[in-house]
Amino acid sequence: GIEVDFLASMPSYPTGLVEPPYRGRLLVQERIEDFPTIRTWTFSAGRSRPRNQRANEFSFALSSLLSLGVLQRRYDWVLSLTPPLFLIPSSWLLSRLLGARWALHVMDLDPECTIDNGALEEGSATARLFHRLALFGYGRSDLVIASSRGIKSRVEDLGIPSRKVHFVPNGIDTDDFQPRDQGPGTGDGTLRAALVGSMSRRHDVESILRTAGILQDEGDTRWEFQLIGAGSKRAWAENEVAVRGLTNVRVTGPIPREQVPSVLGEADVVLVSLGDVRTNEEHIPTKLYDAMACGRPVLLSGRGEPRRIVEAAGAGIVVEPE
Repeated sequence: GIEVDFLASMPSYPTGLVEPPYRGRLLVQERIEDFPTIRTWTFSAGRSRPRNQRANEFSFALSSLLSLGVLQRRYDWVLSLTPPLFLIPSSWLLSRLLGARWALHVMDLDPECTIDNGALEEGSATARLFHRLALFGYGRSDLVIASSRGIKSRVEDLGIPSRKVHFVPNGIDTDDFQPRDQGPGTGDGTLRAALVGSMSRRHDVESILRTAGILQDEGDTRWEFQLIGAGSKRAWAENEVAVRGLTNVRVTGPIPREQVPSVLGEADVVLVSLGDVRTNEEHIPTKLYDAMACGRPVLLSGRGEPRRIVEAAGAGIVVEPE
């Protein structure tokens, strides 16, 4: 069989604030679902500013090397995720020190997606550093795993041999995420449109609020919009709902992962709204997989790979992003 040990930061998602039981600790060893897990110190200052998030990510990249003191057995592979890009040099170093091969799982194209979504300026010193880190990872790793075909193609365009780059899509545990028998509406005639997940820069929350405003202005009271999650746009969305006086929109914080299937199961349509930038065409949001596994119709604003998935599966309606 395959034996797996996990190396992770202290729990701080989505707020960026380390949870109380882990604060101030350099290293914690625990078991999660029977898997040995090592957690190392993480800077905690919230995610209200990009530099705080980068400090959070950089601190784990450094502190992860503390795990060498407790990693006792022989390892064949080190598997690391990117972003964040700061994990690339520490993952490479860990693999060398452990005598293991290194697989880099590219979940998103960074810094391209950060630049596209306005959080980083192309040509800046930080952008140049991040480009070098990404190229270092693609080049030095023994295997590159791309979470979409678009990401695979973009990595290969950088000169990485195609034999080294493999497309492996994300998946969903269908024991937890599965269709529920449900008729339309809530019983009182209300129809629910739900966005469940990140409300980050890449997500077009503005179009959802504008749609809700149009329906409210027209006196259409059938629809209720639920925005559930965290991210850089959540506070903005809460403020906009109040300023615009939108009584048909509820914005709430993130919910535990185990509650997501039941919330999706109660929705009449699931919203996946991506902004009109190129990297969003190569990014497949987890919320799309969640909705499809629960058998809920999707209203997708997007192009590229997400659009092809929805259309091929007949999973919903696709509109052009704004």
